[in-house]
Amino acid sequence: SKTKALRIFRKAEKGEVKTFEWQCQRKDGVLFHTEGTVSSFSVGNGSYLLAILRDVTSRKENEALLKIRMHQQNLLSQFLWSLGEFRSVEELYDYIALVLKRESEADAILIAEYHPQSETFQIRTSMGFKKFGELWKISIPLHSIGPEHLELLQSRNLFPVEKGLSSLIPDKLLKRQWEMVERVLGIHFTYLMGISVERKLYGGVVFFYKTKPGPEHPSFIESIVNVAGVGIQRLYAQDALRISEEKYRRIFEHIQDVYFETDQDGKIKEISPSIEYTSRFRFFREALIGKPFSQLWQDPKIYNAFWTTLMQVGFVSDFEMSLLGKETLLVPCGITAKVIWNKNGDSTGVIGSFRDITRQKTNEQALKKALEEKEALLREIHHRVKNNLQVIISLLNLGASQSEDPRVLQQLEECGERIRSIAMIHERLYHSEDLSHIDFRSYIQSLISELFGMYSTGDRIACKTHIDAITLNIETAVPCGLILNELLTNALKHAFPENKRGVIEIVFKRQKDRYVLTFRDNGIGLPRVSRSQGPKSMGLQLVEILTKQLEGKIRVERKQGTTFRISFPLGK
Repeated sequence: SKTKALRIFRKAEKGEVKTFEWQCQRKDGVLFHTEGTVSSFSVGNGSYLLAILRDVTSRKENEALLKIRMHQQNLLSQFLWSLGEFRSVEELYDYIALVLKRESEADAILIAEYHPQSETFQIRTSMGFKKFGELWKISIPLHSIGPEHLELLQSRNLFPVEKGLSSLIPDKLLKRQWEMVERVLGIHFTYLMGISVERKLYGGVVFFYKTKPGPEHPSFIESIVNVAGVGIQRLYAQDALRISEEKYRRIFEHIQDVYFETDQDGKIKEISPSIEYTSRFRFFREALIGKPFSQLWQDPKIYNAFWTTLMQVGFVSDFEMSLLGKETLLVPCGITAKVIWNKNGDSTGVIGSFRDITRQKTNEQALKKALEEKEALLREIHHRVKNNLQVIISLLNLGASQSEDPRVLQQLEECGERIRSIAMIHERLYHSEDLSHIDFRSYIQSLISELFGMYSTGDRIACKTHIDAITLNIETAVPCGLILNELLTNALKHAFPENKRGVIEIVFKRQKDRYVLTFRDNGIGLPRVSRSQGPKSMGLQLVEILTKQLEGKIRVERKQGTTFRISFPLGK
């Protein structure tokens, strides 16, 4: 120090040094920094030097702190940059552990990863205490940490674990082993910090110290851990994105439907490799990029109709197209597409997919053919049933011609009329477009014409009808037709004797969930005996039986003739 002082004074005498730094010592031995100025002056014949010192300890400390901060800031920037270069989670954790151990000056360090599914911390990497490496392979349940520690883990702050890591391990054997390790290695101070981003926990870091009570710059260590959390979050997001991309790439490459994207002008931006198989290897994905989507279509007019509709509506579903296949082959396809709009409402392109519907078309044609064949068969059945019923009627007529008993003749005639009403239904079904239902209004008109012609009533008996447009299936039409046949036959034969004039009225309506058939005549009415004993003739007994078959109800009125009101459910 004396030598340095003499050097400063000599330079000052020559005017070379004006300011200098000097470290001084107080009486208590504490060193402090000063900054001095020295100048020379003369008094008489004597020359003198004047030195002035001032304490700059605070400035020096600030400068040292700023230097440390700059170093830490540079290290954090480099650390953050380096985190982005890792593609492996294992390498990332090892690098984080290396940096944290170096900067924290910890004797050992371990990093645990948090698994939310099992709610446990699993050790991913460690540094220090290599001979106890197997003990790092532990998992710590979240519930064993305790609510106070859990809150600290999510606080993004470093905190001490007073009883050591062993106090957080629930397994008794592992707990004793860790207690032994901490005792043998002389671990006296343990610190823990959670790795979390936006309150989402990704893991934790444990710092072990033998003699040092903790990191010298805890806030810097916290910054490193928080930056590491961002790096871990980013890598997990990249892994999730990569897995998602690989998943959808596999779907894109193996999907049977053809996915496509076009720009606003209809040029292909992307199309899935399935176009090769769907077009029977006429088109290939790489060759189609940038080409007009219209060149896939066989008919330009259909494409123009598709594109116009799509631009007007914004969405098209199951639009049928003919895809050009190899040579002259055409592949029927169903296409679904939608327009992509920007925030200004302008079209930026189209996305969609189409699929080969050859099998569907083949099945539709086969089904249509089968239905046509079944329809033809059903028509033939109705035709043959009608013919067979006509044969039965002919046999009954033949039997009637060979009998002289009036009662037998009457019964045979009535049976023939009943069979004829059934035959008329099959005749109607044979000529109907719907082979399972008939237009019952038309059937009633035909039945009236048939029976009025048979009984040659001329114009003395009028028939009025009020019939809704009702179609009935064969199960309902047959009993309903037989009922009408009995009532109309009975009225024509018995209601107007001795050429009496009269009117028959038939009303058939749908009322809510039931059909209502009303048959009315203004003839002589039913015999009085039927009031107490009910109808005794075979025809009227048949009407009651058929009404029960329809699960219906019948009501008979005998005022100014006879009225039958029959109602039955729509299902019948």
